[in-house]
Amino acid sequence: MLGTVGGVVAGMGLAALVGGNTLLSLLLLGVCVFLALYLVRVSPSMLAFWITAVLALVYGLIGQFSVQTLVLRIEETAIGAAAAVVAAFLVLPRGTRAAFGEAVGDVVDAMDRVLAEATDRLVGRRPGTPPREGVRAMDDALATLRLRAQTLAAPFARRRARSSYQRGLRVLVVCDVYARSLARTADQVADPSWAATLDPAAERVRANLDGLRDVLVSGRRASDGGRVRARSAERLVDAAEEHAARTDDPHRRTAMLTAARLLRRIDQAVVGLAVDLGAAEDPDDEPGRDAQAPSTASSAGVANTRSGS
Repeated sequence: MLGTVGGVVAGMGLAALVGGNTLLSLLLLGVCVFLALYLVRVSPSMLAFWITAVLALVYGLIGQFSVQTLVLRIEETAIGAAAAVVAAFLVLPRGTRAAFGEAVGDVVDAMDRVLAEATDRLVGRRPGTPPREGVRAMDDALATLRLRAQTLAAPFARRRARSSYQRGLRVLVVCDVYARSLARTADQVADPSWAATLDPAAERVRANLDGLRDVLVSGRRASDGGRVRARSAERLVDAAEEHAARTDDPHRRTAMLTAARLLRRIDQAVVGLAVDLGAAEDPDDEPGRDAQAPSTASSAGVANTRSGS
């Protein structure tokens, strides 16, 4: 509606400006059509604005320009907007937040698969599926998430909610880059002796990533009585990094250290956002807990709900 009303005002001004000049009218028509198609990616209101200006110029060009015609366009736009609102509430099966949450879940599932397969290759366990399939699925899920986040990040959305969605998307994009790099690094080394320290670190990172999904999708916060706890994997990654630093082969040592640092970056991004969004920070200060088994480390992450989230 705002775009249409603004377009009416602009169209009346342009029609008065050209004053029946055919060449200038055609030139302005081309400019308006270009701006309408180019700026629609910024906002649909831009499309309504420039198309309304185009209509005013066309009516002026054929000698049928009238204010009543442009007012009729405002009325038709209002009817269309009302019909869209009714359809959105009564016809569509789910809202934008539900669609966003589903996309977040798909991204986390795909990223979890990439991290698990990369960890398996780093310690000499060969997964049954090609690694490229997991990376491709992660890319597709992230593209869907970007698309569904556009509406929730619109200028008229609530500022706090808009900020949370934008930050969540940014963190998942960063994690996608790190996970992709980890998958490439995993092709350079396979060290079975690394499993004792790398597996617990990777499991903790994956558990934290899964917990971030709960915070982003369900809004589960420790202050609301939830069980979301942001438990950093720093110490576990430190242990894996120390093992990698003792490797004799320089090439393998570099690749292993790179993998450990990528896991650390993913964990820092995930835990940092989870805490900012309301998860309770759980400093790992109890002695002897870093040496726990992978299954125990997984359950101690940020509300590990991989089985049913």
